[in-house]
Amino acid sequence: MKKLPKTLKNCSEVEILDLEKNRLTSECFNTIIELKKLKKLILINNMIDKIPRTICELDNLKCLLIGSNCFREIPKSFTTMNIKILNLDNFFDNSKDKEISYSEKIDILEGAFHMKSLTALSFKDNATGNITMDLNTNSNIEKLNLRNNNISEIPSFILRLEKLKYIDISNNKIVTIIPLNSLKGLEHVKIEENNISDILPGTFYSLENLSISIPPEASFPLSNINEKQKLKTLIIIKNRMSPKFVLDIFKIHTIQSLTLLSCHHENMLNGIEQMTELQELKVYCKTEKVFSPTFSQLKNLQSLSIVSSKTSYTIYESFYDNLKDIPTLKNLEIDLQLSRYMYRLPPIFNIIGLEKLAIRKCLINNLKFFLQLKNLKYLIIERCEVTDMEKEDIINLYKIDGIRLRFILHGGIEWNIKKEVKEEIIKRREMDRLEENIEIVIDILRF
Repeated sequence: MKKLPKTLKNCSEVEILDLEKNRLTSECFNTIIELKKLKKLILINNMIDKIPRTICELDNLKCLLIGSNCFREIPKSFTTMNIKILNLDNFFDNSKDKEISYSEKIDILEGAFHMKSLTALSFKDNATGNITMDLNTNSNIEKLNLRNNNISEIPSFILRLEKLKYIDISNNKIVTIIPLNSLKGLEHVKIEENNISDILPGTFYSLENLSISIPPEASFPLSNINEKQKLKTLIIIKNRMSPKFVLDIFKIHTIQSLTLLSCHHENMLNGIEQMTELQELKVYCKTEKVFSPTFSQLKNLQSLSIVSSKTSYTIYESFYDNLKDIPTLKNLEIDLQLSRYMYRLPPIFNIIGLEKLAIRKCLINNLKFFLQLKNLKYLIIERCEVTDMEKEDIINLYKIDGIRLRFILHGGIEWNIKKEVKEEIIKRREMDRLEENIEIVIDILRF
């Protein structure tokens, strides 16, 4: 769409307008400014080369998403608007000449920081390089995204954002993290995909959430991350970790959610029983021997996800035996595509407290076993092979609120019974006076 319909001017009650991925030019504002009650405007990925001053007539506008266009400046009157959320991602991407100066980029960024009402700014994918900016204003920014801008140094102006709670500086070229302990309200930092080699002591004052990529040569102590020991969520990405480094992680006893993504270390969970506050564990690893002895001390663990990309990896039966002793465990996700259990279902049916179960890539004899999990509310079976199943086996799962079945069938029922099964499940739920709002997805392929 290159032009807005003229009738849109008559839609005076519109509060949200989504015009993403069109061919609109700056002319579209002639119509948009008539929508005086507009609160959220999405113009991402269009051909807008100029933002007119008349946009300031939209007094109720709180959210403006206008990245991936081709403008070179924002009007000075922008600073008087009541916008709270602003997206300027890749703002010059659709320009024909593809040339914009460093100073033009910084002028736009600085203009955004002078917007008194602004609390969330996304300025990613703009290839600014290091950002030098004299910020002499009291900014109300709480959330800032500078992802993928070729930054090698954390901009010093960030230290003047006293209300900052969240910052994403991922996918840059940062080597050293300067101390951010002056930002007393900073809670969440994402510094994935950088070249971090050093984190200075006291860098984060009272951080609660950290997502970081740590190169193998990094040797800084994890105690430098969080001097007040408030860290609750830790995500570590793409790292060949030494056993000592792993043990240092497990000594941060305040962590409630831990994700080890694409990490490599044999028996990498040895010592995890120290994390007595842990509630959520996600392991996406590249190793052969993933699991250790005991989880029995993780009395607060509620959610566990296990995925490995190694050609073969080992999960011992004792691992599942330990899980049954964790009364709080509600969610379990296991991808068995390359494990020793590929040709049989692992012994999970003694984990009676499960409410959500996701199983991918293994051989299932039939679905009757799942009826043993009396508390199950959501079941996902994907990329699995089922050898023996009747239509009634699926229908008998009707008490489960969410069912997503995508598998290859070796025999038994016909593959085209999906509609019939869904109707019968809904009928039985009505008879038992169960909730109607459920998810049922059934895709069956004949082997």
